[in-house]
Amino acid sequence: MAIISSEIVRAARAMLGIKQEELARLAGISTPTLRKIENGDKMIAVFYIERVQRALEIEGLEFIRESEHAGEGLRWRAKPSRV
Repeated sequence: MAIISSEIVRAARAMLGIKQEELARLAGISTPTLRKIENGDKMIAVFYIERVQRALEIEGLEFIRESEHAGEGLRWRAKPSRV
């Protein structure tokens, strides 16, 4: 799992239209820990960032890795098509 940036976490939360408290609850972490993640605190354990990323993925977001041609990003995960 690639580590997502603080900017992407804030953008994902904005896409979902939820407050920090709600995302912290969904991720099972404290609101102060989420604030540190969103502020880019380098002393946060990867474990907490992964919990936030997983919570956002469960809510329907997909993270796009940075490449040679484009920066990192996110989008709504495509719904499976029914055939």
